[in-house]
Amino acid sequence: MEVFEKQFMSEGMVNPPCPMLDGKLCSIYENRPEVCRSFPHLEQPGFTTRLMGVIDNVAICPIAFNAFEELKTKLGWLQGRHHGNR
Repeated sequence: MEVFEKQFMSEGMVNPPCPMLDGKLCSIYENRPEVCRSFPHLEQPGFTTRLMGVIDNVAICPIAFNAFEELKTKLGWLQGRHHGNR
């Protein structure tokens, strides 16, 4: 397990990156499974329970990054309204 973690996971990641990635490219793109086709799964049920995984994806996925930035804006995160401040 330690070898796997060193090879495929970054420190502090909730979800490991796909072992089929070759750099930033999918090595099986033409034959990738449905779960890969729908990545980063933002439209799937249970978004709030998967928030840490979504945050992990922000670093590697432009779609997740843009969605997270929009969510922060809509929630007033950048205006200091988080944690009950108004």
